[in-house]
Amino acid sequence: MALIPWTEELSVGIPAIDEQHQKLITLINELHRAIESGKGHEKLERIVDELLVYTREHFGYEEGIFTRVNYHEGPAHCAQHAAFTKKMLELKSDIDADKNVQADELLAFLLTWFAEHIKRSDMRYVGCFHEHGM
Repeated sequence: MALIPWTEELSVGIPAIDEQHQKLITLINELHRAIESGKGHEKLERIVDELLVYTREHFGYEEGIFTRVNYHEGPAHCAQHAAFTKKMLELKSDIDADKNVQADELLAFLLTWFAEHIKRSDMRYVGCFHEHGM
């Protein structure tokens, strides 16, 4: 069973963003399954690499819309994106330096990010995006 199932309550009503959020959920669930099977450390580097790809694509997409619609919370939202990206780059650096990065710590961070950012911050832009025809 998935740690985080996709539900319509998580939808922002914009298919491209929903698909990107589903990708993050897939990575979180994959990491959780790996940890449960004792293979969290083995999957850690690939998942961090995929999270870095995710940040470039997803954050760039959202931030482009923020600019187009002049989203008033855009700068604060972008700061949250920057903090996430910084954390992923630090983890990647630690993994590359053979530091002891714990898969369960990454999972806890991702679950907090999901709860705080996607369920709260992202939901605040929904009305603005819909007002601009999205």
